[in-house]
Amino acid sequence: MKGIVFNDFLEMVEEDFDVVQLDLIMQTADLPGDGVYTSVGNYDYSELLGLIVAASEVTGVAIPALLYAFGHHLFQTLGKRFPELLAPMTGAFDLFLGIEDIIHAEVRKLYPDAELPRFECALVTPNQMTMLYESPRRLAVLAHGLIDAGAEHFDEDISVTAENLSDSPDEKVLFTLERAAV
Repeated sequence: MKGIVFNDFLEMVEEDFDVVQLDLIMQTADLPGDGVYTSVGNYDYSELLGLIVAASEVTGVAIPALLYAFGHHLFQTLGKRFPELLAPMTGAFDLFLGIEDIIHAEVRKLYPDAELPRFECALVTPNQMTMLYESPRRLAVLAHGLIDAGAEHFDEDISVTAENLSDSPDEKVLFTLERAAV
């Protein structure tokens, strides 16, 4: 997993809590590299899990709530770092339909060895779409935070439901998005 993700999680923890709790989280997580991550470096996914578990223990915030908040934070950070990816998008559905062919394609250009989740998106009606999330990392709650942040970015009222489709090591979650009629 790319260091940029680790750094963004640590930034969120420092912003949402404080530097004292961040230090305690870093100590509790007992990280191999002392929590120093370069943006382009590759790090074991288990280190991020260790940080999330430690953050939950230190702050008392449940792991799903931390993952959701991190997804929301990550969208905002990536939007600031790569505004050119969002600029041509006309709305949230446009953004979501372009995840694989536009967003992930650009991420792979910058980080060829990035291991990204897979999304299959389909427009059902002009105000409804489905997004099938697949990943061995089992971070669908983080993806839900990203989806909600994308809707907020475009100031759209979108309700999201999630249905777990798999008990296998590769998580499969079907998100159904309903946009309020304008």
